[in-house]
Amino acid sequence: MSMSPVSFEDDPILREALVRYEVDPASLSFLGGFRNRVYEYGQNEQRYILRISSESQRSADMIHAEMDWMHYLAGRGLAVVDPLPSQRGNFVEIIEHEGRQVPVVAMHKAPGKHPGKEEWTPELFTAMGHFVGQMHQTTREYMPATQRRSAWHEDLDVFAQEYLHAVDANIAAKFQAIRAYPESLPQERDAYGLIHADFHRGNFHVLNGRITLFDFDDSQYSWFAEDLAMAVFYAISPQAQRQEELDFARQFYQHFMEGYSQVYTLDAAWWQEIPYFLKQREINLYIVLTALKYELPEGSWSERFMQNRRQRILEDVPFVDIAF
Repeated sequence: MSMSPVSFEDDPILREALVRYEVDPASLSFLGGFRNRVYEYGQNEQRYILRISSESQRSADMIHAEMDWMHYLAGRGLAVVDPLPSQRGNFVEIIEHEGRQVPVVAMHKAPGKHPGKEEWTPELFTAMGHFVGQMHQTTREYMPATQRRSAWHEDLDVFAQEYLHAVDANIAAKFQAIRAYPESLPQERDAYGLIHADFHRGNFHVLNGRITLFDFDDSQYSWFAEDLAMAVFYAISPQAQRQEELDFARQFYQHFMEGYSQVYTLDAAWWQEIPYFLKQREINLYIVLTALKYELPEGSWSERFMQNRRQRILEDVPFVDIAF
């Protein structure tokens, strides 16, 4: 995200958020955001993130649960952005405005930057897997102090209500099939729990080879295999058909799983579910991009993803045809 100056004179929610987190307005920059408004600011020679959410997207309870898990992970040594308490000592502030409750949070800014081409190496792939393995190992012991995050089926059902109207009956049927499949999967403690659900290089920074993870907005209760699938989904080419693309996908998966297996043992039978979660994300992303009707930049990951995507979904072509 690129930073831009902020005008808050006509924004009472932002003005109140600055008061509650004791933010100097002169230090504030707008970063952007889709469902949330995200800002960066400085305080005591440190950099922080301020996020203003829409309650229609995430309830205050859900955001309390998100912050609770992040704070739990940070307190056990994982490099995740730790929530920052407000001047009142709250990890979540609720601003009342025109009959709405607007959740606001602040957190430490992740050190470093998104990995560029020079950092996109097998060593980083291994470190990514190691990080996810640590997260799964740590979260097995987690008991939420506040409201629980949503489970996978709750988020999928909300997704369907919001976006499914935008696609034809054939794609809708594929979505319904992908929605029904996990009902038969066991929710074993060693394979199911709270996951990040959006682990990719847009959501972590790297400094001196160390990953710091952020953006837990999609976190939910699901199978650990979904976290593995998300890492693969966004790391590889969105078409992944040419030989060099398939070779890279195999290389990424091999190094990622080497790192993961160093710290966490997930029964190999669950690895066979990764193609399912890849297909789920493929269908969901196609539906979102169809519904929003974005003008996708030529040559972008999303533009390449959408090329012939409907036909690939209808013909049940694997997102990537490698051995898991």
